[in-house]
Amino acid sequence: MTATTIDFSTCWIMAVNEGLPWVQLVGCVMIMYGFLISARKGLWTIVLAQGLSGFLGTIIETAYIANTLCGKTRNVALLLGFNEINWIIHESATVYYSLKKIELVINSENYRKYLRIFMAVLLVGFAGLRINIGRLRVRDNATGNDAISEAHSWAFIIWGIADIIIFVLLIVKMYRDIKDATNVTGAGDLIMTLLKSSLLRLVIICANTLCIVVMGQLKNKNETARGFETFLWMAKGTYPIILLFDILTTQVIIKSAINSRGATQSPMKSVGASAALHIRESAPLVSKSDMVGESVVPELNV
Repeated sequence: MTATTIDFSTCWIMAVNEGLPWVQLVGCVMIMYGFLISARKGLWTIVLAQGLSGFLGTIIETAYIANTLCGKTRNVALLLGFNEINWIIHESATVYYSLKKIELVINSENYRKYLRIFMAVLLVGFAGLRINIGRLRVRDNATGNDAISEAHSWAFIIWGIADIIIFVLLIVKMYRDIKDATNVTGAGDLIMTLLKSSLLRLVIICANTLCIVVMGQLKNKNETARGFETFLWMAKGTYPIILLFDILTTQVIIKSAINSRGATQSPMKSVGASAALHIRESAPLVSKSDMVGESVVPELNV
């Protein structure tokens, strides 16, 4: 059977299996399902934007690859150019989720505003560099080559700066979470506190971003380097699953902590504002930064 006789659906399945974009598709579908059965607000809205844009982006990119595998001669690279809009939304939502979750460690509203402005400037720079990636893809009629890899590297340098800022804020948040957990009695509670602080999510994303930046700057890569770079992009496809795990873990931990605190309250005491204040000030798994203003708790509806 020649390439020209293969039907498009078969080519598309081949494209989905090559490089494992199906992992990203599964993660994005799980996010959309999670949104439908959740409160559909707050952090879930950000995660939905990440999942939906990632789903559309993967569908379009694999459709382009399938067109090539089927031996079609029509140039549909323009699809890749417009598809950069999906990837801009996808990457921005990943960073914005992290920012919204931990920016409350900054006590001053003015400083928070400055941080948002700085992140917005980084977003403009990142969007511009992603548009350049789209231009190269249309020009070269390819999803990737050395020039496109280098362009990705420059784009992720911008987002790497954002990741470093968020990583510092995360360390501060972890310190406050553990400090607020004054009656933590065992390693289990400490692990839960660390999980709520999202260390796993940020370490994976930061490490992968750093590797993509470094690999993109290498010239004349050998087969081993190209294989490692392919692995990095495969790992990047797990971001939707990582974000879904993160938001569900946070939701369960916070809800469990609040319920356990509520169960210890005397039936004769008010369960209104005074109980909420008690939770804010003493819950071992719910830091003060989580309970202030537009915090994770109301956003997740737990």
